[in-house]
Amino acid sequence: MDKKKVLELHKKMIADGKIPTELYKHTTISNNLYKTLINAELWFAAPTSFNDPFDCQINDQTNWTDDNIRDYVTRTAQATGQQIDPEDVVRRNQQTPGSFNKFFTDHFKKTLSKIGVTCFLQRPDNLLLWAHYSASHSGVCLKFDITKDPDFFSLTFAVKYSNQYPQFDYLTERDQLTNKAVLTKSDHWKYEDEIRTLQKTFGLYPFKKECLTEIIFGCKADPSEIKTIRQIVANAAYPNLKLRQVRLRPNQYDIDIVDI
Repeated sequence: MDKKKVLELHKKMIADGKIPTELYKHTTISNNLYKTLINAELWFAAPTSFNDPFDCQINDQTNWTDDNIRDYVTRTAQATGQQIDPEDVVRRNQQTPGSFNKFFTDHFKKTLSKIGVTCFLQRPDNLLLWAHYSASHSGVCLKFDITKDPDFFSLTFAVKYSNQYPQFDYLTERDQLTNKAVLTKSDHWKYEDEIRTLQKTFGLYPFKKECLTEIIFGCKADPSEIKTIRQIVANAAYPNLKLRQVRLRPNQYDIDIVDI
């Protein structure tokens, strides 16, 4: 799909309410965060580096006939630039039935090891997520307005949750393999309401400074670190940025987020 169509699809997904216009990203306060703010860039990780071993799995339901194998291997060779003889793969699978399954699995893992994913949330007030991803409330939560940088967020999708691996059939879902795997998680994680943004390769990608609109500090954030970050973002001249902080709500298991 060309860039124009991708941006049109992204705009429609926002209009249809499939993805929110504001996304949140928890992180600890560290040199990596300082670099993120100084350079206005985010790290997109390879899915193979994720903590959850159940993440990015599939249940292959394809009836792999010789013709299907030829088609898949040909497309794989074209996409990766590898020198792979489809007839050799077919012949080996005929000699050792099931050997193509290993070929498919190896290629699938290799594909996952190259793409980039960065993760967001849909709200900033989930107590569990502050505890899990912001160093027990001593870290931060970054707020992004994705309408301010459509290019950066063009491949942004809501994660689906299930108690089964997503089923994949090459015959009917040829171009959906990566998305199905990367955008499905165990329903144990449903409380996160996660959103993922994808890139073709892992690495650092710059975002427009206009789209970072808030840095929300945890209630236990170190005042000296708040001061450091305040200076960093002032020097970096973010045009729309507010600094805020979590406050514990008296007598309730809840929080307020206030300007500082």
